[in-house]
Amino acid sequence: MFASRQVLAAIGLTAVAVATSTSLFLSPAQAASSTSGTATASGPVVQFSAGKGVNNALVVTASGGRIVLDDRITIKAGKGCVAVKGDSTKVVCTTPKKVNSVMVFLGDANDSAMNKTSVPMFAHGEAGKDILRGGQGADELFGDSGDDTVSGEGGNDWVDGGAGADKLYGRSGKDHMVGGSGNDYLSTGDGNDSAWGGSGDDTLYGELGNDALHGDAGADHLNGGSRDDLLYGGPGADRLLGGYGNDALVGDDKAIDANGGAGLSFDPASRDVAGGGAGDDILVGGRGDDTLRGDDGNDVLFNDYLAPKTYQAVGFAKATDRVGGGTGADTGVVVGKVFLDSVEKVVKAGETPSFTAAIKARLATLK
Repeated sequence: MFASRQVLAAIGLTAVAVATSTSLFLSPAQAASSTSGTATASGPVVQFSAGKGVNNALVVTASGGRIVLDDRITIKAGKGCVAVKGDSTKVVCTTPKKVNSVMVFLGDANDSAMNKTSVPMFAHGEAGKDILRGGQGADELFGDSGDDTVSGEGGNDWVDGGAGADKLYGRSGKDHMVGGSGNDYLSTGDGNDSAWGGSGDDTLYGELGNDALHGDAGADHLNGGSRDDLLYGGPGADRLLGGYGNDALVGDDKAIDANGGAGLSFDPASRDVAGGGAGDDILVGGRGDDTLRGDDGNDVLFNDYLAPKTYQAVGFAKATDRVGGGTGADTGVVVGKVFLDSVEKVVKAGETPSFTAAIKARLATLK
């Protein structure tokens, strides 16, 4: 479904997406610029390329099997497209085959693009503070450099912020989201989504669905939201909260806890922080001084790493960990120096824990 992403990158295309601010799309026929964009249609593809140094506000609609491109900057009608009489900023494009994609390249200014069709849009914001919004199809949206806002909307979308402090929204559908470099905000929305924060101090929210959240490098904040989620902190001092559902949380680099709790203390500036929340959760600390708190539910807590197949604890001699089970019948699989609180069953180093088939199946998904 996303094979075209590689083709676009290979030929250096760039495209756009949307606006959450309706003011960007008012009076698109106004303010025609001497530097116009260009629209063409070939095969099943309609393409728009912006001119240089202008702020585009492109809206893509469909009418009778044709694609309508409406901007606030003059659009030059190329092959397969015709200008709308009396409106220099609007063209209608007809493809010889049924249109299957709209490619948008916004250029070097603060631009926006909105797809109001079910035809997939492949958009690059390029330089500038851009706003991209997909339609009901499987869109691929790249903010590129600049502090961008990118929203997939309907369909199974690919949403990529690129460089800069970006805001990414998956909305409905099974979306794949990438923050890129910079301190990004990612919200998956509905559906079973996957999200990668990239480098920087990122915030990731799972919202609805069974989501997989990866903080990557930096001091990240991950919240699984509803349903059964996988949270991976990655390198850096991360804060992980499973939320509702049966979640799995892996701190990876430093620590894990939740929101404090009796008998537990942690320094949020130097450790990862993870809490399972409600549900039967799995928490894995990883290297460093970890703090784990299961909260409600029957939780399984590993203060360090776990061995494949046997799920025995594998630890780090210099680490000092804190494990709190919270309410419920909790199991702690521990090794090395560890402080325990409200953990009903403790499995020590060298011992093989006994888990149900359901727990083993969930552990097998951890990487």
